[in-house]
Amino acid sequence: MERNKINITQLLLLVTKYIAENNEGSEKVLEGKTLLMKILYFLNKKINLEINFSPYFYGPYSPEVSNGIEDLKAMGLLKEEIKFYKEDWGTDFEPKLYRYQMSDFAADVVPIIEQEFPDISSNTKKVIANILNLSKGKSKILSISAKMYHILDIEERPMTKEEILKEAIHFKWNIDSEEADAAINILQKINLIE
Repeated sequence: MERNKINITQLLLLVTKYIAENNEGSEKVLEGKTLLMKILYFLNKKINLEINFSPYFYGPYSPEVSNGIEDLKAMGLLKEEIKFYKEDWGTDFEPKLYRYQMSDFAADVVPIIEQEFPDISSNTKKVIANILNLSKGKSKILSISAKMYHILDIEERPMTKEEILKEAIHFKWNIDSEEADAAINILQKINLIE
């Protein structure tokens, strides 16, 4: 699959549509910037989109993806709403929730993108459905899974869970053993590790 055929804004529109379609609510929205970033991280790994990701607080992060989101917002193709939690947000993963919804015009553009890039569209839809099913749409477990896989990717060698958790400290990533087990399960089921 050649990445240079589809640009980041086209890809983001596909991803936004497919994540929103998997949303259990009646609204066709994508809830969570971290969820979006981690879905794109795993999508990048599964279908080789050649998007660069670097370690960041919530796991692998891509400025290219963030810039693409900003471009879509500036073009009026993507609407962003931010919900802030109270100061005592407690155990929630993030203190604010980003919600994304495509404009009507963007929704009309997506079928054209799907027609132009049928293989990428089909693979993207399948990968997203699988990841959302396994993670139950929870950005925290996807973030932990992405952190662990990012460490494996950097190290380029098999590692035990304990080695990964020790290396995570280097990135200031706090992952407990139970979360690591759940993340390993997801990584195995999406065929990124054995």
